[in-house]
Amino acid sequence: MAWNIFRYARNTLEQRVIVMWRDKGYAPSTIWRRIHDRRRIYRRLGKRKPDGRIARRLTCANITRAAQREARCCAGNMKQNARIIKASLRAWVDALRALGKRVPPWTTQPSRTSTSGLINTYWAYTRRTRSLSESSFRSHRLYLTWFVEDLKRRKVRLGAITLVHVDRFVATLTTRRRLALTTAANVCICVRNFLRFLFRTKRIGTDLAPAVMGPSMRQMLKRPPTKVAWAVLQKVLNAIDRTRPIGKRDFAIFITAASYGWGAAEVLSLRLDDIDWYRNTLAIVRPKTGVRIEVPLRPQVAHALSSYIRYGRPRNTDMREVFLRHNGPRAKVPLGSTISAQLQRYSRKAGRPLPSYGMKLFRCSHISEQLNLGIPPKVIADIVGHSDTRSISRYAGVNIEQLRSCALPVPS
Repeated sequence: MAWNIFRYARNTLEQRVIVMWRDKGYAPSTIWRRIHDRRRIYRRLGKRKPDGRIARRLTCANITRAAQREARCCAGNMKQNARIIKASLRAWVDALRALGKRVPPWTTQPSRTSTSGLINTYWAYTRRTRSLSESSFRSHRLYLTWFVEDLKRRKVRLGAITLVHVDRFVATLTTRRRLALTTAANVCICVRNFLRFLFRTKRIGTDLAPAVMGPSMRQMLKRPPTKVAWAVLQKVLNAIDRTRPIGKRDFAIFITAASYGWGAAEVLSLRLDDIDWYRNTLAIVRPKTGVRIEVPLRPQVAHALSSYIRYGRPRNTDMREVFLRHNGPRAKVPLGSTISAQLQRYSRKAGRPLPSYGMKLFRCSHISEQLNLGIPPKVIADIVGHSDTRSISRYAGVNIEQLRSCALPVPS
């Protein structure tokens, strides 16, 4: 099918980029979509201008704005279309840079020194009080930069922050910034921690943190994590075709998540060196907190992992991660959203639709089942990677049989 791929090219540069993408393992449909997105953004960035001049404007900020405007003209989910267009242009920029073309660096504009210094001070304080990894700092820095820049735009001094200013910023998350409700809730959590830091370091006189309520908090409180019976999860796992490599991979991911209550980030970060077949142990480093977790290797998990590594995992790769992609570019770890979509597909195939919680569904069911079996909360927290036992309280399902033993007589 190589001749079909080169039909997409209109000039020599596109042919060279297509050859590069083909060698990386991109599917023809992916190549066509990226070439198509590239032409649309080029038309939007500069009509009747040479490609070399347009390439100098391919900064992250320019492409993000152009992708959002272009996504409004497309059918379907606007945010998803914008992300796909931006990913296509980033792949194009990387290809141009590999070919020696002059393109801007793919970085966002740095924040002001005062803002950066304050956020760095906040993070140093947070690292002393909470167990968070450096990878979590990227989202904290982005969200807090939005908040501080919003205050500067409104000409509000840091010591004069009131709840009105915080509410105005929160209102822009789902309107002007068009964030999803869960993302807006995460922003509010960062702002709440930042305000608590400002109060404790005496930069503001009032503790505003308890009054910060995100736009999705009320919906999230009404919809706690759902516990799914293990019999239902077994039927979903039995619907996976384990004769195919992708089926072996997905079954190993799901059985590992269900056995230890781990999320997608923990399971997908599992490396070959983390499996000790002689000591019969499994160890990971939780990406969110950087805490190392070591647990016994259960027989069903060992069988699923060995079957995938021996007969399903791509062989021509130097990657040490256990779980890799099988479609598109090889030697890359699959995304958590991709695995969650696979879980929904298997649940529909089994005739047992699952709530749309993604891989967190296994975490909720595991913690609820262990609590109902009487396992101490400290043991459960150590296995799932929580530093505080109070964190598992929202995952606890209600056991009706245990509640019946605590029933009180109705007064006459």
